[in-house]
Amino acid sequence: MKSEHINSIIHYYNLGYSLRKIQQFVPYKRETIRQKLKKEKINLRGRGIIYKDPSLFSSNEKKLLAELLGYLYGDGSLHKYKDTCHGCYECILTFCWNESDLVKTVQSITNILFKSPIHIKQKKGIFIIKFQRSLAKYFHSIGYPAGKKSMVNPFLPTLENKNLKISFLRGFFNAEATVNKAFSVQQSVRLDSTSHIRQLLKKYGKPYNINERRYYILKGRTALNFIKKEELPPSNVLKGIQSLLCDLKIPSTIYIIRLYMGKHISVHYELRISPSYRDMIKKLHLISCEKKLSKLNTLLQE
Repeated sequence: MKSEHINSIIHYYNLGYSLRKIQQFVPYKRETIRQKLKKEKINLRGRGIIYKDPSLFSSNEKKLLAELLGYLYGDGSLHKYKDTCHGCYECILTFCWNESDLVKTVQSITNILFKSPIHIKQKKGIFIIKFQRSLAKYFHSIGYPAGKKSMVNPFLPTLENKNLKISFLRGFFNAEATVNKAFSVQQSVRLDSTSHIRQLLKKYGKPYNINERRYYILKGRTALNFIKKEELPPSNVLKGIQSLLCDLKIPSTIYIIRLYMGKHISVHYELRISPSYRDMIKKLHLISCEKKLSKLNTLLQE
């Protein structure tokens, strides 16, 4: 085996690459790579990569993990595919084309906490970040839910102190917030296809077609004229965000934006923060995204 190949194997292994991934860079099979690492007295990780338990992180590392989870609960998704022997996890995070600073932030956090590379590609005007499968499995093991968030309607993780709450909100708002006259975030929750709500949507909803499928929409106030608020499941994510903001003395309100029906029935919620608290948002550093922070500064100067 050539010395440059040996150096490459050790380099990629220390970066956190799996043997399956390393074999793409050198002309050797996994077993040959494994034996060479043993010969070079490199401590092998065993099957899969073992990441540090969150309880063992330092205070700064915990803040970084909280911010990363904020990004994931905002614009991330995790799926588990059951058609493999051991279950295959895939975790993806997306950002707009003009949010390259957030891509660098996530890349830096992942490297600091896990020494794990991420795969970045641009497609149709968005950045797509794909984490390693072992890291995706780790995220799931510490509570990040698998499946569409609108279907799972997950609860937020427990955050021990004020600093962790601020870090989580920063990641979530960087990924999800709309900075306008009203600072807001939106989430959808899927309902069971109850015949009662389905009939009301067909009777009072405004129909429109997308990809040859007919949809029906009821705007927030109109929806509540016909449907009791208690009939609609709350967004656990937005309720959790509202609770975190309340702990920071920032009041917020959750509104029903619309109720719509396509293949499934979903309710769309929006959490809004009063413009009078923009200065508090900046003071607590709840936004670091360059694009959104610039807009927030402009609104503060008006």
